[in-house]
Amino acid sequence: MMKKVYLNISYLRNKITQGYALDISRSGIGIACLKRIRSNSLLKFSIEKSRLLPLKGRVVSVAKRKLKPYIYRIGIKFVVSGQEQKRLLARFIRRIEKRKRARLFLI
Repeated sequence: MMKKVYLNISYLRNKITQGYALDISRSGIGIACLKRIRSNSLLKFSIEKSRLLPLKGRVVSVAKRKLKPYIYRIGIKFVVSGQEQKRLLARFIRRIEKRKRARLFLI
């Protein structure tokens, strides 16, 4: 069984949900999510059980999925301001890609 990369997602000031990474690129990430988040909303997210600071993003698409319990697919575009955020984003992407490669070897 493949291990998923779970994320903690914070939106609308104090609402929190969970999801897992479906795909990732340098400009954004696709997440399977428990709750629907409105399009164009700003949010923060981080890898569960990680010490990396949360990254910021903007929801660009929301679609319903058939797989439960994560019934929403959320498309997020990264919002990066400054060198520190760019460095954190690069580290975040490397960690998720590393975990995805490890998952592929398990199959």
